Amino acid sequence: MLSLLQNEIQLRICEESIPRILHCLDLLSDEEVWFKPNQNCNTVGNLILHLNGNCRQWLLFNLLEIKFQRKRQDEFESRTYSKKDLIEILEGLRSDISANCHRVTEKDLGLEFEIQGINTTGLGIVVHVIEHFSYHTGQIALLTKLIKNQDLGFYGDNTKLDCQ
Repeated sequence: MLSLLQNEIQLRICEESIPRILHCLDLLSDEEVWFKPNQNCNTVGNLILHLNGNCRQWLLFNLLEIKFQRKRQDEFESRTYSKKDLIEILEGLRSDISANCHRVTEKDLGLEFEIQGINTTGLGIVVHVIEHFSYHTGQIALLTKLIKNQDLGFYGDNTKLDCQ
């Protein structure tokens, strides 16, 4: 069961969400990465910085004890990163997750943590990080579709699925 969970971390974040975000970045210009439709929305760049900070704080720092100093507010205010910088941040995160997700143990899943004022378990951390990553990946995809007015091709030709 534990290896299934470790595989889900790898699959959902490293093989699904990060490649989708990288695809969006490939379609966007440096200027479009920082496009903000209104004051209540985030930019693609800020969402990437936020995903990096959240994943490193929750999963890598708290659960796997890999040092990280987070400045959460900077994730939403910064506009100083190039598209290339953001790609390097995502690739570094993917590398760190891939290199360490196998270290999650059954004991870790039952441990209790307090993160950002939230009481959770190790399992709660894993669930939070996967769903949080997916949530913001969807926002990045939507922003990219709004900016570029094109299908992102995440599902190829699988438009007709047999769900009987």
